[in-house]
Amino acid sequence: MPRGLSGESVKFPVRLVTLAQDTIALTDLHGLETMKVKIAERAGGAYEAELAARFLEHCEALMRGLDGPVDRETILAIEPLPHAMLEEADCEAAYLAIADMIDMRMPFTFGHSRAVAALAEAAGKRIGLPAADIRAVRWAAYTHDIGELAIPVSTWMRASALTERETDAARLHPYHGERALYSLGGDGKQVAALVLRHHERLDGTGYHRYAKATDLSPGARILAAAEAFQTAREPRPHRPALGDAAAASRLRGAVREGKLCADAVEAVLASAGQPARRDSAERLSGLTPREIEVLRLIAAGNTAKEAARHLEIAPKTADNHIQSLYSKIGVTTRAAAALYALERGLVQPGIAAA
Repeated sequence: MPRGLSGESVKFPVRLVTLAQDTIALTDLHGLETMKVKIAERAGGAYEAELAARFLEHCEALMRGLDGPVDRETILAIEPLPHAMLEEADCEAAYLAIADMIDMRMPFTFGHSRAVAALAEAAGKRIGLPAADIRAVRWAAYTHDIGELAIPVSTWMRASALTERETDAARLHPYHGERALYSLGGDGKQVAALVLRHHERLDGTGYHRYAKATDLSPGARILAAAEAFQTAREPRPHRPALGDAAAASRLRGAVREGKLCADAVEAVLASAGQPARRDSAERLSGLTPREIEVLRLIAAGNTAKEAARHLEIAPKTADNHIQSLYSKIGVTTRAAAALYALERGLVQPGIAAA
């Protein structure tokens, strides 16, 4: 399936992966010895004879250690040296490929992650986020549903109400997504943190950690609004799609209920061509992207010189940014600026998924 291919019409990497995943499944179900018997029985049928014979010849060595933890270190130890690293453009392509892979799993989600990413990126620019934040939000939007791969397709395809057990499992998909992306290390950790929060709500009624406003950065708030708006516009097995106006009305209702951020919602809706009701950029007190970066650094305890060093700017320039942002947010001390940043999710202590 899906095209009924056979023999060498099935490309070698696919034949190899099919054998590998079957050996693991059969071992988990029946044990090592029975797995070897079943692989031998299927040689020349489901698996090409030579490939099955090669596997069985080296079976014990190939299977050794597979019952241990599968983590970043384990995977990198298998990877040939030197480890290949992706440049930013290649990372963009990789995240986009993941998005399409996720969305092709079900007929009603194809293109979903690309659409969420486009909305979130445009909203981030509209609200004045730093470029690094916008990139992280875009990559998180591409991969926000990667955790759904850990949930049976039958759960997402159900037209009737989910059982309590299915609901609990479905609501864990942000956790699974965070764990998958965090293992990338580097910038993947920032992307993972956003994916973890994409179903959280300001009042703590979201999932799966019931985080509240102070734990939700502007990027997380934008991603939540973009995901909610795009999902509402798409059909699902249990409901039809909403029109743009109805979807916008639903999001504004969530704002009135204290669930979604008004600034994020209006930025997303304006990016989607809906009439905007407020100037979202002004709701961050008119801070520039650079001032947001400086605010984060000083709120985290850095001096002006340390912030300047981190951002590779002159200390005098950093001090000018500090005085400007103090004026815009109406504070005169570092402590007050830190509180402002904390209350708006600009500085996060970070919550663990586990």
